[in-house]
Amino acid sequence: MSTVWMVEGNESRLRLSEPINVRTMASEQFTWAHLLYGKLGSVEVFTIYFPSRFELEQDNIAMDALRVFGKNTPITTSVSFWDPTDPQFTKALGIFRLKSPPAIVLATGLKVNGINPYGPDDSNIYSIVFTESPILADKSKLVSAVNSAYDILVRGDPAELADYLRKKAKASLLSTIGRILGRVRDEFLKFKPKFQLPDGSSIQLGSE
Repeated sequence: MSTVWMVEGNESRLRLSEPINVRTMASEQFTWAHLLYGKLGSVEVFTIYFPSRFELEQDNIAMDALRVFGKNTPITTSVSFWDPTDPQFTKALGIFRLKSPPAIVLATGLKVNGINPYGPDDSNIYSIVFTESPILADKSKLVSAVNSAYDILVRGDPAELADYLRKKAKASLLSTIGRILGRVRDEFLKFKPKFQLPDGSSIQLGSE
């Protein structure tokens, strides 16, 4: 038996549904690709903010900035917020490979050029994650980080980037980011972005 989860609620209060046990699944593990796949079909970028459980000032800063970001980007950009009162909040963090909140996750949607829409196990979707408190608490840094991540997600070749993540090809990933962001690349690396596939394969940048 395998456990399957679904997302419920609206954009301002996402939650996990009650788990469903099924006899078979196409893959051996349930990932955020399975969880979000039904929501990715109409977007290029799917953004989720996981707030702290303490209503910190940085939560207000991040959420206000992301609401403005969502309002001033195309309708193919989705911005959502996870409900910290969700009884399965810790489970949700685990599905996205997050150790603790707060965090921002930006994932490729199926509208991005070059995506293979062959289901959650075979699509070349990936995410960019920010977890550093000094970034989430500083509006100017957060704006810069999210804008750069957005550019990478919509302008990059997902097949190329996903392949680098599978192979742990950090130098190639850095080169591609430089091609997309230009001189902004080094500033982006200071935000310590984590590039991650649904199966957990990842490259952490700017951590040296």
